[in-house]
Amino acid sequence: MDKCYIVLHKNYEEGESAYAFYKKQDAEISVNEDAKTVERDLKEQGYLPVVLAGAYGNITIFVSNSDIYYEWSIAESDIQ
Repeated sequence: MDKCYIVLHKNYEEGESAYAFYKKQDAEISVNEDAKTVERDLKEQGYLPVVLAGAYGNITIFVSNSDIYYEWSIAESDIQ
Protein backbone atom coordinates (compact mmCIF):
# COMPACT_ATOMS: atom_id res chain seq x y z
CA MET A 1 0.00 0.00 0.00
CA ASP A 2 1.28 3.47 -0.87
CA LYS A 3 1.09 6.50 1.39
CA CYS A 4 -0.21 9.90 0.38
CA TYR A 5 -0.61 13.22 2.14
CA ILE A 6 -3.92 15.02 1.84
CA VAL A 7 -4.08 18.78 2.22
CA LEU A 8 -7.42 19.83 3.69
CA HIS A 9 -8.23 23.47 3.00
CA LYS A 10 -11.15 25.51 4.31
CA ASN A 11 -11.95 29.20 3.88
CA TYR A 12 -14.81 31.63 4.31
CA GLU A 13 -15.40 32.16 0.57
CA GLU A 14 -15.19 28.74 -1.03
CA GLY A 15 -15.84 26.25 1.77
CA GLU A 16 -13.76 23.07 1.89
CA SER A 17 -11.45 21.35 -0.56
CA ALA A 18 -8.78 18.66 -0.50
CA TYR A 19 -5.87 17.66 -2.68
CA ALA A 20 -3.30 14.87 -2.35
CA PHE A 21 0.45 14.47 -2.75
CA TYR A 22 2.69 11.42 -2.77
CA LYS A 23 5.37 13.23 -0.77
CA LYS A 24 4.80 14.94 2.57
CA GLN A 25 7.37 17.58 1.66
CA ASP A 26 5.35 18.54 -1.43
CA ALA A 27 2.20 18.89 0.68
CA GLU A 28 4.04 21.10 3.18
CA ILE A 29 5.49 23.28 0.40
CA SER A 30 2.04 23.71 -1.13
CA VAL A 31 0.49 24.73 2.20
CA ASN A 32 3.29 27.20 2.97
CA GLU A 33 3.12 28.78 -0.49
CA ASP A 34 -0.68 29.08 -0.34
CA ALA A 35 -0.54 30.62 3.14
CA LYS A 36 2.10 33.16 2.12
CA THR A 37 0.01 34.15 -0.91
CA VAL A 38 -3.14 34.59 1.19
CA GLU A 39 -1.26 36.60 3.82
CA ARG A 40 0.26 38.87 1.16
CA ASP A 41 -3.07 39.36 -0.61
CA LEU A 42 -4.86 40.26 2.63
CA LYS A 43 -2.16 42.79 3.52
CA GLU A 44 -2.40 44.33 0.05
CA GLN A 45 -6.15 44.71 0.63
CA GLY A 46 -5.45 46.63 3.85
CA TYR A 47 -6.18 43.85 6.37
CA LEU A 48 -3.99 42.83 9.30
CA PRO A 49 -4.03 39.02 9.08
CA VAL A 50 -3.12 36.84 12.05
CA VAL A 51 -1.09 33.76 11.10
CA LEU A 52 -1.04 30.74 13.40
CA ALA A 53 1.34 27.94 12.44
CA GLY A 54 0.66 24.74 14.33
CA ALA A 55 2.07 21.26 14.46
CA TYR A 56 2.08 18.87 11.50
CA GLY A 57 1.88 21.58 8.84
CA ASN A 58 -1.35 23.13 10.10
CA ILE A 59 -1.75 26.84 9.34
CA THR A 60 -4.64 29.16 10.15
CA ILE A 61 -4.96 32.73 8.89
CA PHE A 62 -7.74 35.02 10.03
CA VAL A 63 -8.62 38.67 10.31
CA SER A 64 -9.85 39.70 13.77
CA ASN A 65 -13.41 40.98 14.03
CA SER A 66 -14.34 39.64 10.59
CA ASP A 67 -15.49 36.40 9.00
CA ILE A 68 -12.25 36.10 7.00
CA TYR A 69 -10.41 32.86 7.73
CA TYR A 70 -8.31 30.23 5.97
CA GLU A 71 -7.23 26.86 7.36
CA TRP A 72 -4.85 24.23 6.03
CA SER A 73 -4.01 20.85 7.53
CA ILE A 74 -2.19 17.79 6.27
CA ALA A 75 -3.47 14.26 6.85
CA GLU A 76 -1.54 11.09 6.07
CA SER A 77 -3.51 8.39 4.28
CA ASP A 78 -3.11 5.15 2.33
CA ILE A 79 -3.82 4.73 -1.36
CA GLN A 80 -5.79 1.56 -1.88
